[in-house]
Amino acid sequence: YIDGQCVKARVPMIDSGTLGPKGHIQVVLPDQTDSYGSTNDAEDGNEIPHCTLKMFPEQTLHCVEWARDLFSQLFNQSAKSYNKIIEDEQLIDIGDSEQMKILKEALSLIEDRPTDFKACLRWARLKFNQYFVIDIKQLLHAYPLDHKTKEGKPFWSLPKRAPEVLKFNPEDELHARLIAAAACLRATVFNIEIPFKAPRELESIMKMAMQAVEFDDEVPAFNIDHSKVEQMRAEVDESKEDQEESKQEEEDIEETIDTGEDYEEILDYAIRPIREAYQSNKDDADALKTILTAPQEFEKDDDQNYHVDFIYALANCRAENYSLDHMDWLTTKLKAGRIIPALATTTAAIAGLQTLEIVKILKQCKLEDMRNNNLNLAVPSLMAFEPGPPEKVKIKEGLELNIWDTWKVHLPKKANLKALIKKLLKKYGLNAMDIIVNGLPVYIHALDSKVPSGKTEKPFHDLFNLSEGQTELEVTVTFSDPDDKEGKILNGTPPVVIIFKE
Repeated sequence: YIDGQCVKARVPMIDSGTLGPKGHIQVVLPDQTDSYGSTNDAEDGNEIPHCTLKMFPEQTLHCVEWARDLFSQLFNQSAKSYNKIIEDEQLIDIGDSEQMKILKEALSLIEDRPTDFKACLRWARLKFNQYFVIDIKQLLHAYPLDHKTKEGKPFWSLPKRAPEVLKFNPEDELHARLIAAAACLRATVFNIEIPFKAPRELESIMKMAMQAVEFDDEVPAFNIDHSKVEQMRAEVDESKEDQEESKQEEEDIEETIDTGEDYEEILDYAIRPIREAYQSNKDDADALKTILTAPQEFEKDDDQNYHVDFIYALANCRAENYSLDHMDWLTTKLKAGRIIPALATTTAAIAGLQTLEIVKILKQCKLEDMRNNNLNLAVPSLMAFEPGPPEKVKIKEGLELNIWDTWKVHLPKKANLKALIKKLLKKYGLNAMDIIVNGLPVYIHALDSKVPSGKTEKPFHDLFNLSEGQTELEVTVTFSDPDDKEGKILNGTPPVVIIFKE
C-alpha cells in the first residue's frame, strides 16, 4: 500500500527489512527505478515434500509441520465451511466441486457435533487412535517391514524410518496433554464450557486423560482400507501418481453426482432447520453460540488458548511413532509459529545502510551512486548493487510504458467526457472504453453506445462537482486498440490526470 501511494505521489521510498541474520534495502526513485511491488520474493526452497510430511518424517520439525497442518484442518477449515453453509442462504451449486467439498465438511460437523465436554473427550480419544494406531498400521500394511524397492534394497532404510504403533497410556503426560488440548479445542470450536477451573494445569490434564479411558471400548478395530493403501502407494510411486489422481477425480465426480441426487433431502433434514434457527436468532448472541462454530486461527502469542499445547503434544506423539527426538514446548512454539528471532546486529546494520541512502537522496546524488543491499550476517555477506531501471510494458506497437507514467490531458472545466475521449484517442491512439472516478463508473462504453446516458455531454464542473479552486482530477480509464477488431481491454495503461486550464 505504501509503495503504491509513493508511486502515485511520485516521492522516493526506501524499503528495508530483516529476517534473523538476513536483511535488505531497496531504493525506489520516481522514473529511475523499479517500485517495491514490481518484484516478487524468490521461493525460499524450504518446503517439505508431501510424502515426507504425511508418511516419512525424517526429523521432529516434519512432525511439527504435520501437526500444524492438522490443527488447521480440525479446528479451522471445517468450522469455517460449516458457518459458511449456515450463514449463506444461497443454494449450493451441485456441479461445483469446491462447494460440494464445503457441504461435505459441514455435514460431517453436523453429524458429529458434541453436546458436552464428555463428547469432546471421546472425540479426542478416537482421534488419538486414528493418527497413532490405525494410520500407522495402514502404512505398515502398504509397506511391510521387509518390503524391498525395485532395486532390491530395503524400503525402510534411512532417511525413511519404520514407524511403530503408539498405544494410548493415560498416565503418560504427553498422551494426557494431547487428549486435554484436543478436547479443549474441540469444546472451544463448539462453544462448550470446559468443566475445569485450570484446564492447562497438570492435575486437570491427567484427570481428563483418565476420563478418556472410558471410551477405550469404542475404539474401532483395525480394518485394512484398500483405497487408502492404494493412495499411499501412489503417492510414493510417482509413476502411479497421475493414474491415481485421475481415478480420484472420477470418484469425486461420481460422489458429486450421488450427492447431487440426494441434495434436496440433505438440505431438508440437515441444513435447512439450522439455517432457520440461525435466521431466527441472528440478534441473540447466546443462541448463536449453540448454532454457529468458533473457528480457531492459529495464534502463537496466546499461551492459554491450547493451540501450541495441541501442536506440541501431537507432534511429539508422532515423533514417538517414528523414534525421533522430542521437541520442547518453547521450540515447538517457535517452529510452529515460524518465529525467527530479531537480531540487534542485523537491525543496526540495515538501519545504518538505509541512513546512507537517505543522505544520498537528500543530496540529490545520481542514480549510479545509489545502492540496494542484501545482507546475510550468518555467512557473512553484503551484496550492494545499483537499483534497476523501471520495467517497460508494451501496450501496443510503438507504445511502451512503465509504472511511473501518468497521462496528462489539458482541458477546460467546461469541457466534457466526449472531449476527453476524443483527446485521448488523438494523443495516445487508443479508444477509451470505461471511465471511473473515485471508484464509481461515470462512463461505460458497452452501455452508453447502445443507450446514451447524456453524461458525455455534461461539463466536468457539473458531472464531477468540482470545487472552485480544483486544478486537476485523476480518473481511471480502460482502453482498447482501435486496430483490434475484438476490442480487447489493454493491460498496463496508466492513470489519466485531467489538468484544468482556464
